Amino acid sequence: MLSKTKLTLYTCRRYILFSLMLFSAGACAGDAHQIDNRATVAVQGRGSIDVVPDEVAFSVTLEARAGTVGESYQLVERRTAKALALLREQGIPAQRLQAMQLSIHPVYDYKQGQRLIGHDARRNINITLDDFQQYARALDSLASIEKIRFNQARLQSSEYSTLQVHALEAAFVDARKKADVLAVASGRTLGPVIQINEQGASHYQPRVQMDMMRSSAQGEASIAPGPMEIQGSVTAVFTLQ
Repeated sequence: MLSKTKLTLYTCRRYILFSLMLFSAGACAGDAHQIDNRATVAVQGRGSIDVVPDEVAFSVTLEARAGTVGESYQLVERRTAKALALLREQGIPAQRLQAMQLSIHPVYDYKQGQRLIGHDARRNINITLDDFQQYARALDSLASIEKIRFNQARLQSSEYSTLQVHALEAAFVDARKKADVLAVASGRTLGPVIQINEQGASHYQPRVQMDMMRSSAQGEASIAPGPMEIQGSVTAVFTLQ
């Protein structure tokens, strides 16, 4: 059994040690601090890459209502099959078409005491095209299907994954420049990097600007792809010498 005096000293030492740990953790949140008795500087860097989109991605929603679940499912499946056939007739390869999502839910008439009046079925088809003119032809072709809804289209880059890496590389270069400026300002020399954390990457997806004034003879729609910016962000910790 520990005596009361020894127990009090033991408790005080643990409290002091815990306080020092909290102080060390709080110091790491600053721009300049120490890690393992080394003076360091922590900075955030940002990088961006501009690219002209070369793909247009959009989705359509097919809807059907029937008295039973099975009937609504079969009806929406027939409309989905027709839509896929029309898209393939436009020369769109199967790997650029996705028809995975299906939802069916009951429909009630609440004016008559929540009476079941049928079931709604919905299916989404996601389409990605590398030909902007093909987008216009696809819209014209699908417009012949009953109960179809066209969702907002967006422009994107097929090289997004590669450009995302380049944006992170540019972000690290930006972080090193900032750290070098702070090192010189403090009368120190910038040392090697000892910690890097990726803060994530983002990109601005320009929405399709479509001219709805289409020729009745040709049924054309014009798309003006604007620039797309891919951004990356990192935090880096450098030693100061």
